[in-house]
Amino acid sequence: MLDLKFHDTSADPLPSVGESSSHLKDILVADYGAGFDETCSLEALMESTQSRCQVSPFFIQAFQNGRKTILMTNLLSDPSKATSPGTVWSIGRSSTCAIALDNPSVSRCHAVIGYHHDEGLYISDLNSSNGTWVNRRRVFPMQRISLQDGDLIRLGTLDIEFFLSSSTVVVAAFSDVTRF
Repeated sequence: MLDLKFHDTSADPLPSVGESSSHLKDILVADYGAGFDETCSLEALMESTQSRCQVSPFFIQAFQNGRKTILMTNLLSDPSKATSPGTVWSIGRSSTCAIALDNPSVSRCHAVIGYHHDEGLYISDLNSSNGTWVNRRRVFPMQRISLQDGDLIRLGTLDIEFFLSSSTVVVAAFSDVTRF
């Protein structure tokens, strides 16, 4: 196995729940004002995303607006984690990965999810031992495969559903759900 020492400086390891909630709310409040902060909670977003899962119990949810993108996932022991805003997020068993997984079929530095302003969100395999697939099609090492809402990602033997939401979709979905 080729062990690439990949450390992504644009996305730090996942912050605490309070920081996660703050990152996501900062993005949404910047676009929609303080009123959004009163109508949305990270927990409600997690529950809504979990209810969309049809193939796997695991998901990665990307929240994107014109300026920032963050990822939220339930793959970790603390189910309310979100990445710091960035453009590249590493996924693997290494604790230096933005999304660090405890799964023996996942390589230490298995793949990256990235964002490019012209191409949108993509995934690339980092020459992992057990491979990366999107919608049952192999992702060859260093190949960029565009990610779309509803895609099924496989890292080794781990299936993960990928969801993409713009701030507009999130606000519409939660404007009547949670009130503080």
